Amino acid sequence: MTAELEVREVAAAVIAHKGKVLVQTRPEAGRYQGYWEFPGGGREPGESAQACACREVEEEVGLGITVLRSLDVVDWSYPGVRVRIEFMLCTPQDAEPEVHAREGQELRWVDGDELGALQFLPASQAVVDSLRVQLTED
Repeated sequence: MTAELEVREVAAAVIAHKGKVLVQTRPEAGRYQGYWEFPGGGREPGESAQACACREVEEEVGLGITVLRSLDVVDWSYPGVRVRIEFMLCTPQDAEPEVHAREGQELRWVDGDELGALQFLPASQAVVDSLRVQLTED
């Protein structure tokens, strides 16, 4: 009998600005290094997904955001861990946002075509595919 893995609750911020979204690479030392992802991270006890997205974006890239709505919730199992990721559509609070790679990650504002050329974590792929279509149509 195998033990049931604990589910890690995660919030991911899909930050849209002028027809592009902000993406970042995973940290070099971690699992899936070099893959692309949306800024975000694990929720703290009692923390809402919206509050987590805002906190994580500030910590990772130094950007204030406004959460507009939930885009999707994805349950995914990776080796040794299960995650439940709430993807939040967000917008920068500043008209001309400046981002800073505070954790050594690469940051890019990408359009739909660029988004499709990057290697994302499997749990993010359905959201990436949907965004590609939306960004290409705009």
